[in-house]
Amino acid sequence: MGGGRALNAAATYPDRIRAAASFHGGNLASDAADSPHRKAASIKARVYVGMSGTDRSFPPEQSARLAEALRVADVDYLIENYVGVAHGWCVPDHSAFNAVGAERHWKRLTEFFAETLV
Repeated sequence: MGGGRALNAAATYPDRIRAAASFHGGNLASDAADSPHRKAASIKARVYVGMSGTDRSFPPEQSARLAEALRVADVDYLIENYVGVAHGWCVPDHSAFNAVGAERHWKRLTEFFAETLV
């Protein structure tokens, strides 16, 4: 499930989803009418976004826009920048795969769910 789908699901099913995570998700806070950040007020889940250091589909200005939308909506969230990796770094058969970044991703994702889904 992509990051946009995770955030949209959290907004659509706020009483059923307690945790939503995105790694190298794109267009999470774009100008599009259906951009996930526009649904932040409906999210009750804890949100984690791991963004790649270089990603044209989720540049720093989108990260800032998403952070602001989540902050205003009083969502418990964390956005981390995985500096030095490119979009797709967690996918083993992707050209941007980064083993160190992927290991960090899996560790962080496991911790996030363990902290949240107790």
